[in-house]
Amino acid sequence: MFFFLYVSLNLSYVARLCASNLAKHIKKITSSFRVDYFLPLPLLVLCVCISACTGDTQKTPASKLPENDFVEAALQAVQDSMQLESFAFERVSDIVKKYETQIRAVQKQQFNDPKSKKQVMQNLLKSRRTELNDVLKRKEMMAFNKLYKKSLGDERKRARKEKQLSEEDRKALGEQIQAYRLESVMPVLKKQREALEAAMSPTDKTHIAGLREKIITFNKSVLDKKAACATLNKKNRKAKANCQRELQSLQKTYEPIRKEMKEIIKLLEERSSTQIIMITMENQRKQWRTDLKKMLDTYFEEKIEVGKVPLAKYFRLAPTAQFLMLNPENVNE
Repeated sequence: MFFFLYVSLNLSYVARLCASNLAKHIKKITSSFRVDYFLPLPLLVLCVCISACTGDTQKTPASKLPENDFVEAALQAVQDSMQLESFAFERVSDIVKKYETQIRAVQKQQFNDPKSKKQVMQNLLKSRRTELNDVLKRKEMMAFNKLYKKSLGDERKRARKEKQLSEEDRKALGEQIQAYRLESVMPVLKKQREALEAAMSPTDKTHIAGLREKIITFNKSVLDKKAACATLNKKNRKAKANCQRELQSLQKTYEPIRKEMKEIIKLLEERSSTQIIMITMENQRKQWRTDLKKMLDTYFEEKIEVGKVPLAKYFRLAPTAQFLMLNPENVNE
């Protein structure tokens, strides 16, 4: 009986010390040796190993990027290529991020039958495709799937390379891009947007001002609806589902605005008074991509093609639609 009590006390003590990381206190324990706290050598070694392994598995490298960062960067790269309207892109981003989170959660789960896990994954992908079909047209959907898969892979590769950069190099690259934005991007955006304003007809100005107000109003209504959905209790699934459907219906009302945006862009690109400015801006975007490539190539061994440099990721106001919607009276804001 005494023997079992002795072992029980020892094991209980081992558990308590392991939980508080015995490795940090082992020296203290051995130096203040007491008979009633005696640990047999095998148990002592076992506990030290458990403590060390537990400590190691809880550490996360500071340079490791969350998966959401890869998804965000990949989506920005796709947007730079496809030039979706801002609210269509926002909706697509919300859908993709939601399902990426659910997919990662399923991947971490243990399934008795591998086929069950595969079926759950297929159902998630099918649901994602259904929701994206409500936002993107068939050709846009095909282009998006191809670009997103490629961009996500590229971002993961780039992240692995970026982890190899020292903190000093990462900071230097960020400062270099920021300085370039302030010195070579924002002044050009301001100058060319003011020039475009002067070259447009009063009708064009009124059209764009009205379009800008529509976007502001639409944006506010979407944000308000999202906030309303967020306040609903998760247990009230029916109310949550209804709110999400209302949000999706609201976001679909952006389609006329998107078409109107495309029409005005095409009009300004074809009209002689504004054509030169639109061409100048397109050439400027090529120059910005070229300069960005040089900066990135300085730090990374893996080179990126000029045409695939994610311009909007670094200079969000540079794409055509965002440039057009800038208010020339407060571009810096």
